[in-house]
Amino acid sequence: MATIRYLDSLTAITALLATLWGFASLINRVAGPLAALMLPFAGLLFALAAYFMVKRLRQLPENRFYALPFDLLEAVALLIFY
Repeated sequence: MATIRYLDSLTAITALLATLWGFASLINRVAGPLAALMLPFAGLLFALAAYFMVKRLRQLPENRFYALPFDLLEAVALLIFY
């Protein structure tokens, strides 16, 4: 039963990173040769949006049991921003 508890955190981090990968791929296809210039700023905006989304979702009462995944998602969003 303890593995399921940690699997939530791993799944949340994997979903965040997969979404970032998809977002970067979309920017790469749309921007073409300018993608190398746009990707750092797009990554910063993505990380900021993810951080504030996690902060907002944490406040919902039904998410009170998911403190560890939210802590890790905040940390990963801050690392992406850095």
